[in-house]
Amino acid sequence: MNARLVPLLSALFIATLGACRTEEAVDGGGDGPELRRVLVGLPVAASTFLPLYMAVEEDLFVDEGLGVELVSFRGGSDLVRAVVAGSVDMGVTSLAGVTVGIAPDSP
Repeated sequence: MNARLVPLLSALFIATLGACRTEEAVDGGGDGPELRRVLVGLPVAASTFLPLYMAVEEDLFVDEGLGVELVSFRGGSDLVRAVVAGSVDMGVTSLAGVTVGIAPDSP
């Protein structure tokens, strides 16, 4: 079951990135078009996110026109604050990280 889940989650993540719309573009470094810059926040730098690090290293996002940069934080609550503040375009964390990062009086 896990062997089927990893490719499915990876495809879902890539599809989600494709839906992100940012105004910034990054030079692709070649003859190709400019890349859409996407900052992806991670709660920690851990081996759990190895598929994302490998996808960036192997230029899989560049092939899809995305200049993805991974940014690590000191936990899920810091990541949630960065997403809400607009410091990163999207964050990858657990539901627990989201609920802990939301202040009680937040909208």
